[in-house]
Amino acid sequence: MKILITDSLTRKSFDLYNILKIHFSSKDIIVTFDDFQYIRVKLIYTSANLIRLRKGNDFKNDLFSISNKFYNNKIIYIPIEEDTTIDFYNYLKVNKSNNFLFKLPSFKSFQLSRNKKKLN
Repeated sequence: MKILITDSLTRKSFDLYNILKIHFSSKDIIVTFDDFQYIRVKLIYTSANLIRLRKGNDFKNDLFSISNKFYNNKIIYIPIEEDTTIDFYNYLKVNKSNNFLFKLPSFKSFQLSRNKKKLN
C-alpha cells in the first residue's frame, strides 16, 4: 500500500505527511511535485518517494505513470486541494481507478459543496 500526497508545498500536505510518517514507513508515502518544485520538496520530504505530478493537461499522464510505477500496490489518494481533486475526477472519467483507492462523493455533489450559494 502507498499513500499519495499531492500539493506538497501546502501546509495541509506537510501536516498530513508528519502524521502519516508516525504510522507508516516513508517508503510507503508518495509525495508529488510540479516541474519547478523538486529541490524545495526534496529538502522538506527527505525520505519519501518523490514523483512528478504536474497540473493541467499533464496531470492525467503523470497520474497514470504513478499508477504504473506502483502497479503491485494499492495507492490511497487523499484529497488536499480542490483543483487537484477536480483533476483527479477528470482522470477517473478517462481511466479506470486502476490501483487507486479513494473516498470521494459524486462529482455533482463535490461541485455543490464548492458553491456556497447553492449549498445554502
